[in-house]
Amino acid sequence: TPVATQAISEGVVAGEDVTYEVTNTDSLNIRIEVVDNVTWIGIRDERGSEKIEARVYNPGETVTYDSTADGYARIRLGAALATKVFVNDQELKFATDRTTQNIILKLIPTIDTEAQPTTESDTTQ
Repeated sequence: TPVATQAISEGVVAGEDVTYEVTNTDSLNIRIEVVDNVTWIGIRDERGSEKIEARVYNPGETVTYDSTADGYARIRLGAALATKVFVNDQELKFATDRTTQNIILKLIPTIDTEAQPTTESDTTQ
């Protein structure tokens, strides 16, 4: 059986907030690479608790955080287009070119279809 590959939705834009759904995976590992400008970066959980050192990061710096346990992350980017955001090593495509963005990632649990008993195919006679 083919293994389902992770998918990241296109992103729903509501002002500075852009919500993405991450499916076909059970992990939410975030990596943010600062490319060509300084940028503010903060990562919060659904309760609003800061999970990393929220500050201005410089080009060449990388921020990583594992949000798997939360299944949710809100990434505050002061200069979004100066960064590359990766979810489980897949690059996120920004839905907007706004300078300041709140990237909201929601891990959508995968329903295990393999575990369901099949009735159709094994009753044919």
